[in-house]
Formats: sequence, structure tokens, C-alpha cells
Amino acid sequence: MTSITSTEAPGAMAPSGYAEFLTQLLSQRELFFTEVAERVGLRAKLGYALLTLIVFCGFYGAVAGAYAGSLQALSAAIKLPLLFLGTLAICFPGFFLIQVLVGSRLGLSQVLTLVLSALALSAVLLAAVVPVAVLPSHRRQLLLPHAAARRAGPGGGAGRHGGAARGARVRL
Repeated sequence: MTSITSTEAPGAMAPSGYAEFLTQLLSQRELFFTEVAERVGLRAKLGYALLTLIVFCGFYGAVAGAYAGSLQALSAAIKLPLLFLGTLAICFPGFFLIQVLVGSRLGLSQVLTLVLSALALSAVLLAAVVPVAVLPSHRRQLLLPHAAARRAGPGGGAGRHGGAARGARVRL
């Protein structure tokens, strides 16, 4: 006779795939919370949350570090997920203890699933702002396109006499 120890409720089905996990995390949170409370698919949710955290934080780290070259991009892609996971490792025990002290009926695996999923949601939001992170980060670099557009735009003229005075500062 074998005994199977599992965090899954009997007859519980895991999410049918990663897309369903992301859909629940982003737009069907009540269903997600209900399934966690009923221990439905906890292992799959934990795995998907960890995957999401590592991939999206790594992606954002790579983009954020790319300004200094490929080695910095690789370093940041490794460090950012480790930073999130390190934060989880440091804060989770205290957080779980507080949950127990205030009378929460959620078990360790349920609370871990919720917290890791919250971090995964943060990683998704980081990945969503990658287009902003790609924009020039220095004020001087950001002002150059605006100055060029103003000089060539209406009233700016293309010549020495039609545009702003030589050496004049461009105010935005």
C-alpha cells in the first residue's frame, strides 16, 4: 500500500495550462483565490508562478542592463529574479507566521502559492513597462529629438535666418 502525500485536494484538477494560469492571475483573480483556498492545482500554480517570475524578471533585467553591454544585460537578467526570490526567502517565514497568528486557515502551500503569484504578477508588470525602459534614459538624449523637431517644425525653419538664433537654447 502506498501513500501519496500531496497538496492537492482529492479530485482537484491543475490549471489546464500556462495561458489559463496567466488569465486567472491577470483577470480572473476571484477564481484564482477560490481555487487556491480549495487547494485546486497548487503545484501547477506554484510552478507557473515561479516560471513567470524567473522569465519576466530576467527579461526586464536584460533590457534594463543592456545599456551597458551584453555582459551587464546577462548579469541583470540573472540578478533580478534572484533578488525577487531572495526577498521571498527572507520575508516569507515572517509573513506566514503572522498569517498563522491572526487565525488564517490557509496552509503553507496555499500562502506560498499566493505570495509567489503576487511576485509573478509584479514580474508581468515589469515586463509590460519594457517599452518605457528602452526609451533613452538620460535627459540630454531625450531632449535631442525634441530640439531637432522644434527646429525643423513650423516656425523653426531650416536656415540660419528662419530658425532659432544661433546658439540659443531650446526650451520645452
